[in-house]
Amino acid sequence: MPYLTLDNLRGAIPAAHLLEALDDDNDGAEDAGIFDLVAAQAGEQIDGLLSARFTVPFAAPLPSLVSLAARTFACELIYKRRGVEDDKNPWAAQANALRKQLQAIGSNLSPAPTDFPTVAKLGAVIIAEPSRTASRSLAV
Repeated sequence: MPYLTLDNLRGAIPAAHLLEALDDDNDGAEDAGIFDLVAAQAGEQIDGLLSARFTVPFAAPLPSLVSLAARTFACELIYKRRGVEDDKNPWAAQANALRKQLQAIGSNLSPAPTDFPTVAKLGAVIIAEPSRTASRSLAV
């Protein structure tokens, strides 16, 4: 399940920029599959950053930080598809900050937001058996 839809980007990116980024053949219409590719790439970034700590992909309802990151990463990718370099990409700074935040959460260096799924704590198992060595005193 993708973490966002095209409607999630409407309003975040001017319609002309969005169409330009999704219309590779310049026919004035979004090309089939292009948005799906962008959405998948955004989701892969999120999953890659959080997979060490959480089961991914996340199921609905999505944690708010995952939704925000998906929209932000997709917007950044849309501008990259338009040829806008990172230093001029209006979404790059926010995307980089979210990457750092997700990396810290995924590495368990930062607490997860309360709407993240709980992680099952793995129990420890100890297998013990009596020692097979015993001191023997030699009777003289």
